[in-house]
Amino acid sequence: MTSNTLWPLIGTLLTLTAFAISGTAIPPLITSIADDIGVAYTGFAYVVMVQYFSFFLACLLGGWLCERYGVNARSFVLLGLGVLTLVFFVGTQLTTLTGFIVWAILLGLAGGLVEAFGCIIISNYEKPGSAKMLNLSQVFYCLGAMAAPLVIAMMLYRQFSWQNIFFVMGLLIGVITIVFLALTQRDESDGVQQEKTPNGNAKPMYTDALFIYLSIMLFVYVTCESMVASWIAVYFEHKLAISAPNAASRLVLFWAGVVVGRFVVAVLPARYSLWKAVFCGIILMILTALLGSLVLSAAPATLLLFLHGVAIGPLWPTLVAIASAARHRAKFTSGVIAFSAIGVTTGSGLGSILLKVADGRLFFPAITVGGVVLLILAILTRRRYYDS
Repeated sequence: MTSNTLWPLIGTLLTLTAFAISGTAIPPLITSIADDIGVAYTGFAYVVMVQYFSFFLACLLGGWLCERYGVNARSFVLLGLGVLTLVFFVGTQLTTLTGFIVWAILLGLAGGLVEAFGCIIISNYEKPGSAKMLNLSQVFYCLGAMAAPLVIAMMLYRQFSWQNIFFVMGLLIGVITIVFLALTQRDESDGVQQEKTPNGNAKPMYTDALFIYLSIMLFVYVTCESMVASWIAVYFEHKLAISAPNAASRLVLFWAGVVVGRFVVAVLPARYSLWKAVFCGIILMILTALLGSLVLSAAPATLLLFLHGVAIGPLWPTLVAIASAARHRAKFTSGVIAFSAIGVTTGSGLGSILLKVADGRLFFPAITVGGVVLLILAILTRRRYYDS
């Protein structure tokens, strides 16, 4: 890889860190914001729902605009980063829950553009049959997802207001925007992806079985991931009887496992980074979730949680790489990514229900079932991938 491609790649990888900051900055501040504006913190569930529904719409609409009008992916990423920066600056002035709900629309739309079209640019760096670059991109995402809550925690400890924290988050994303703009000036890897049929028309996406299989797979995966990311600290605290600070640390360990899993695939030979990574990840996911269903003490459950993170880490970026390689269409790839947003809200809601029912005993069995469904879908999807 030459410097002409290395620096634009680094700039694009950093955009995933910016998206992670935007997606993980709100949850640690919910109680602080709710207390300050005088509303129940439970009302912020609507903020999260609106945010990810808007993410879903941004992916679908952006893909259509790419294919219909030839808008390049870099333009969408730059627009998304600019809006994210402004959104956090404007957010410092909000004083009502309704204002935050409207604000979340812009947050979700901008985040969807950055995530989906950043991944599309990165997929153009992939070699055939490889998901190494997209796994590397999600390492950058995880670093942002881990760093933002830690930085916010330190700022809260020093009694920074949530408005000042929003301002700092906006500055961080603004710096990444400038870096991306500078490093990708001459990048030619973000051209519009579009596959043509012999008659010159793009294949119908919503009747494409491969699109349906991949979308369902990504939805099921993100539902399972969101269950763990949203509720594993509560599970350890109430089900396994450990203190709240120790329970919270388990979430960091989970994300560390996700980083390890994605980094391993990023450095593996390319021939192991696509379908082999998917099947190995799903099988290990099932095993760790199944064992997690049987374990009733914190120490072995902690080890299993880390291994679970390693297992599922490569699944999202590798499935996106498969979508990109299968059809070479921005609309197809961004459409598949869109369904991951629905999985976020589904997983959060389902995890809440499972922790209330049977005192959390169904939490890991449900993830085990999700893994089995993923395995069946992977078999069907792989067959369709090679037949089409």
